[in-house]
Amino acid sequence: MDKVQSSQSCHQTVPSQESHELQGSLDQERKWKQYLEDERIALFLQNEEFMKELQRNRDFLLALERDRLKYESKKSKMSSVVLSNDSSFPSAVAGNATWAYFSVASTVEES
Repeated sequence: MDKVQSSQSCHQTVPSQESHELQGSLDQERKWKQYLEDERIALFLQNEEFMKELQRNRDFLLALERDRLKYESKKSKMSSVVLSNDSSFPSAVAGNATWAYFSVASTVEES
């Protein structure tokens, strides 16, 4: 009887371990897919022809302006609160740099 119970408890823990390992590998796969997608986008943004096309795309520029205004609104609300976590700093800088690039580029094209 003891042997049966010990073998059953052993079988019960193995699936749990396997599912935990499977979950870990799925998380890792998800991270790799996101990384590859980010790399693909980075390559697009480095492509001069693609950037020129975006600068000519009125819908894209309007969406960019709308997002910038939304970001500025959130930023002004948050400026009254002292934040102890500065982890958002790089993404905020990247967003401002992207907006500055398109603003300057579209101003140059209009002249």
